[in-house]
Amino acid sequence: MESLLSTSLIYTETRAGRVNQATVSGSSNSHRDLSADIAGSIGGSHNKASVHTSFRCGKITLAHFPSLSEDATRILRTSKDPSAAFRDKFGDYFVGGYVLGGTNSTVMWGAGASKGESERLDISFEVHLLFLSYEDSIRKNDASYSSAGAANLTAFDSLDAFQTKVDASNYGSYRTAVETSVANRRRGAELQARVLAKLKGLNLGPSGSQLPWKKCDELCRSGLVLELLMLPWAGLRDYRNAICAPRE
Repeated sequence: MESLLSTSLIYTETRAGRVNQATVSGSSNSHRDLSADIAGSIGGSHNKASVHTSFRCGKITLAHFPSLSEDATRILRTSKDPSAAFRDKFGDYFVGGYVLGGTNSTVMWGAGASKGESERLDISFEVHLLFLSYEDSIRKNDASYSSAGAANLTAFDSLDAFQTKVDASNYGSYRTAVETSVANRRRGAELQARVLAKLKGLNLGPSGSQLPWKKCDELCRSGLVLELLMLPWAGLRDYRNAICAPRE
């Protein structure tokens, strides 16, 4: 533990993202292009539309890997099956860092009672997911889509720790699904700006800065930790040296 806490944490700035990747698909294999980054197919009884946005702004890593503890080294040097014994106590991987950023996802899917209704539902999904204006996207004839079949929505936003699912079986619940879709799409459209604003508020300094360990708690509370960097114990020099050493 002392070896770990004495290891510096390094912040590295990155700028990478994927935005507004939308697909619409049906149960058939037909396909039509909607725009440069939007593809779709219709003609089946099931339809699905999704919009995913992600943005990575940096990572936190260990300046160097800490030494294994005396207990870990002893297990590797004395156990009959050192790999299994080590795995039972410490697992296969350890957290070697954080990837910072955010992700946002909105998915709508449903099934129409007929091919024609299914195609109308498919087009309705496209409208609701590709445009942010709620007033323009809600129409009275949308009620026929939801009453003719079933529509569902899931929405997720990592920065706001937001996650919900809406099952739409009537016009009221369909409106709720579309309202939720529009609100979450707006979060997604603003994702990069939101991520950078939170990053600025953390005062991590320029790329290459060393950070105190207490900063980890603040990072986790901020919602900026997008992924954990999981590294294999077997890749550590101490691990290889101990497991290859003569049995004690």
